[in-house]
Amino acid sequence: MKTRNRMKWLLEIACLASTGLYFGGCAAEADDPQVATVQENVTVGIPIIDDAINWLLPAKVRDAAYAVRDCKDELVMCVGDSARPSAVTACNEDYANCVADVLGVDLPDVPVEEVVSCAEEAVECTLSAYNLRDLAACTTGLTGCAVEATHVIDIIHSVNECTTATASCVIKARRPSALARCGEAEVDCIAGTLDINLPDIPLSEATACAEQAVVCTGHSHRLSDITACTGQLVSCAGETIEAVPVIDCATVFSTCLLANPLRFLQCAQESQSCLSKTVK
Repeated sequence: MKTRNRMKWLLEIACLASTGLYFGGCAAEADDPQVATVQENVTVGIPIIDDAINWLLPAKVRDAAYAVRDCKDELVMCVGDSARPSAVTACNEDYANCVADVLGVDLPDVPVEEVVSCAEEAVECTLSAYNLRDLAACTTGLTGCAVEATHVIDIIHSVNECTTATASCVIKARRPSALARCGEAEVDCIAGTLDINLPDIPLSEATACAEQAVVCTGHSHRLSDITACTGQLVSCAGETIEAVPVIDCATVFSTCLLANPLRFLQCAQESQSCLSKTVK
């Protein structure tokens, strides 16, 4: 939508500059789908648009637009000359740094695929900028995107540390109770990393929910993705609570007595055991 509005705006300016038509007439011409299609797709229309950019946009905005286009062109040539995946990765890294240099942004040390997506958004923003305020917003956007990517990577690393600690714990465990504590620690670690408090649910279900959260966070690129993973974990735990039947310990006791009135002490012990499992 931004690209289309920019094209329409430039067509109106080019019309006014070349024909001297009153504004309404030029606006109508720019709104004509046939005119817009011709100007967008035919090579003859490109100089008109470039001329409009040259004399209308602020020099800094114009130079930034040309510079990020050069970054994009260099990326295309670099990838075309690359024979190995590692070379393509280097091309993408150079591209991200090129865009960052144009906008005066210091990129953090995060995986290339993360900063490339930020750079792509910054290029689109820069090519859609009309004034210095728009260009400043592009710089702010690139900075924010890079910082956000850093936070996401930190969360992913923390979740991975939870699973690594669990693997080490399981190797050292010698009893089933020790294994259970490993699972509990993993669930608590993952929930803590995602800053949530899980309800009291059976360990097997809690572990399954936590493992889904691990997979989800591993595929995250934005904080909104992490938020979705957190919601998924909470929802999973909530569904587990609804699926777990409520145990009536009084019924356990009375049913036991009805089966054999002479087993009063045994029935009392079963009832007490029931209560210890449901109340913590």
